[in-house]
Amino acid sequence: GDVTYIDLPHKVHTKHGAMAAIPLSDFTDNRVLRSSPRDLYDTHVGQFHYLREHEPMGMMQLTLHCHFGGRPMIIAVFEQIIREMQKYGNDVWFARHEELAALTLNSDVDEHTYKDRFFSGAA
Repeated sequence: GDVTYIDLPHKVHTKHGAMAAIPLSDFTDNRVLRSSPRDLYDTHVGQFHYLREHEPMGMMQLTLHCHFGGRPMIIAVFEQIIREMQKYGNDVWFARHEELAALTLNSDVDEHTYKDRFFSGAA
């Protein structure tokens, strides 16, 4: 399922079994329809560089709707975003939701907490 309360995929246990919760993006293609498509680029590339520098295991989710993002003014910027991220080679994994879900459900860890990510060495 889609979630907005956490930054990384995690397992949600239900009476029917575990399911993967995948974070949604805070900024999607339809937000720039009344502004510049460059806002999409600036937002995602800025977030990407911040995560690379400050967030271990950082994850970004980019959302494009076919009726907005599939048009030339948005898809051109989206391609620029992808090209910027591709500069970092194997440090970046471009994954589909099904791949994130499989990785999450097959993991021995239910959730990667902030404590584990940022303060694992603290007493």
